[in-house]
Amino acid sequence: IKPNAEMLDRAIQDENLPFIQFLLETPGWYKSTKSGFSDAAYRGRLDIIELLLANGVRNEVNCAEALSSLAYSGSHPQIIAKLM
Repeated sequence: IKPNAEMLDRAIQDENLPFIQFLLETPGWYKSTKSGFSDAAYRGRLDIIELLLANGVRNEVNCAEALSSLAYSGSHPQIIAKLM
């Protein structure tokens, strides 16, 4: 199995922490997401955000988009702080 951004995004949408961890521990791929940060942030899943950041997953566009939406709504201040 060769993980990719779409696979990671799907696991994040499903909130499947064991599979997210498995994907992040699999060597040999560029760890990125297309919508993972936003999905986790909107759902208030600080645990997933922290897991992504701890494993070097980056996507600045989604982080900025998630921050803007969360700041506007005033929801999930702990995630706003983590993404900043």
